[in-house]
Amino acid sequence: MPHIPLIEPEATTGATRRLFATAQQRFGITPNVAKAMANSPVALRGYLDLAAALCDSGLPAATRARIGVLVSQENGCDYGLSAHSFVGTRLNGLRRDEVDRARAGTAADPKDAAVLGFAAALLRRRGAVTDAELTQAGAELADADLVDIIACVALAIFDNYLSLAGRVANDWPLVSHTDPIDSSQLD
Repeated sequence: MPHIPLIEPEATTGATRRLFATAQQRFGITPNVAKAMANSPVALRGYLDLAAALCDSGLPAATRARIGVLVSQENGCDYGLSAHSFVGTRLNGLRRDEVDRARAGTAADPKDAAVLGFAAALLRRRGAVTDAELTQAGAELADADLVDIIACVALAIFDNYLSLAGRVANDWPLVSHTDPIDSSQLD
């Protein structure tokens, strides 16, 4: 099956090798999606730079992971769902039920629920949220949060689309968008 080739870190030099080192440091591995992105070092740098910049946003790491989970679930991207679930649980302290809630677009915490509600509206309306959705999100979230959520959604869409279009092999513990979500966890 055709796919976007994976560039192995040891086959690179210079800036691309440094980018791989950044990805390795951030994730503990050099993920296959980064190896696919390395076909365009500019794209890999942009992805890593935006991800690093979002670490300075008002959105905690666990919230950003929830957004990645939601986006991947909505896009039917098992690679992204597996990666964001792993990062969320292993690196950001989310529990499995919190990942399931994020897959369903909800959270127990009101602010996280507002974040996911706005992110879901963005995805489902391809950015063209209604005035009511924007007002509802703005009641719970600062304007900076809204912009940061949009950036997080865009970043996750990029890794999802690359994973799907490039047929990137999953190198994370598998979580499938078709896995059942325990609805008893969602009340």
